[in-house]
Amino acid sequence: EIVRQANRKLADHALAIDFLSGLSRLLTEEEVIRQIMELFTMLFAPGRIVYASVVDHMVTGTCSSSFPQPEIAGCQAWLDRKRKEYVWEDEIQGFFLRVVNQKQTLGLLEFKAIAFPKNKQEYMNLAPPLANMCALAITYARLVQEVRQLANTDSLTGLSSRRHFFALARAEFATARRYHRPLAALMLD
Repeated sequence: EIVRQANRKLADHALAIDFLSGLSRLLTEEEVIRQIMELFTMLFAPGRIVYASVVDHMVTGTCSSSFPQPEIAGCQAWLDRKRKEYVWEDEIQGFFLRVVNQKQTLGLLEFKAIAFPKNKQEYMNLAPPLANMCALAITYARLVQEVRQLANTDSLTGLSSRRHFFALARAEFATARRYHRPLAALMLD
């Protein structure tokens, strides 16, 4: 029995490490969140999983769920009242987990109706280290997005940079040519 449990833990950790190695190749926060939700779904088998993006300690409208309508208000309420990294909630047979990087909460995961609640201690041991690695992937995706925004936008006017404008123009010209649509350009100074 001890060997079986050790093998199971080893398999869970190997799966998590394999999944996490793929996170470093993702460039958008949405891709990272999808991958994170898939990882935690495989590991914990929740009936429902919700991820709420957090910026400046506020849950933003960016929320992903295994169901069509995530409950952002519930996530914000938990974020406001709980300071812990994670907590098991018996009434939902699941737990909340903060995704934190350098003491900054980036997101919040809510797991409800876990298929095997008897394994909660095992889940509570595995989830926080995984969340820390996920936080690095989210931070990286946010930095890539910020760099992309800075490269493509004039900081003074907020308009597209010359290079970005010409890249967009080439794409629009190719689309107009392919579909035989008219194309017009207007320049204001």
